[in-house]
Amino acid sequence: GIAGKVFGVFQSYLAVLQLVGSIVVGSIIDRVHSKAGFLISCAASMMTYALAALAPSPLLLFLAFIPSFLHQGVLAARSYITHRTSCAERAKALGFVGVCWGIGVAVGPALGGWLSHVFSLRITLLVSSFGSGLLGVLGGVVLQNDDHSVPEGGSTVPWALAGQQLEMEPLYHSGAGTTPGAADGDDLFYYDQLANSLRDDELDEFLGVRFPGDG
Repeated sequence: GIAGKVFGVFQSYLAVLQLVGSIVVGSIIDRVHSKAGFLISCAASMMTYALAALAPSPLLLFLAFIPSFLHQGVLAARSYITHRTSCAERAKALGFVGVCWGIGVAVGPALGGWLSHVFSLRITLLVSSFGSGLLGVLGGVVLQNDDHSVPEGGSTVPWALAGQQLEMEPLYHSGAGTTPGAADGDDLFYYDQLANSLRDDELDEFLGVRFPGDG
């Protein structure tokens, strides 16, 4: 009946919020760091559940979930892991993120249903808000800011390009795309491929650091 239609609309509403939020938080992660995205996600979750617990009507409940567009904890976690793992370790580490997310999907609804049955929906939402805040505090203490320093070994490639450099290093050292025996003396192919993987603003930074005074 009407309840089913309202629930369907609510689910679509949340999906749209998540779609928009992934773009916003992704941009924040790119321009600041992964830790900031994670903390913003936790703060938004805490606010959403607290407002939902206090909402006296369905309309205000819809409005209470507006901050949920910033619920992008998994996105921030994947970005954090990607930035801090080597190519060889990355797939395994990202797999653990997926496992943790799956556990949350399985356990969360069951725990929420039990709390709602024993106490009330309002108490369940307040517990969720408290848990989100606690997770944010834990993340603020444990997580480190993305490293903006020069990579180990004295490379002149900026910190923002470190990930692309790691991806391209094996190709460079194998001499792919260069003439036989030229890999050690000619890095043009390596930097050409690296530059092709960058956004325009990163490319400008790359060229400015690697070839100062060329323009």
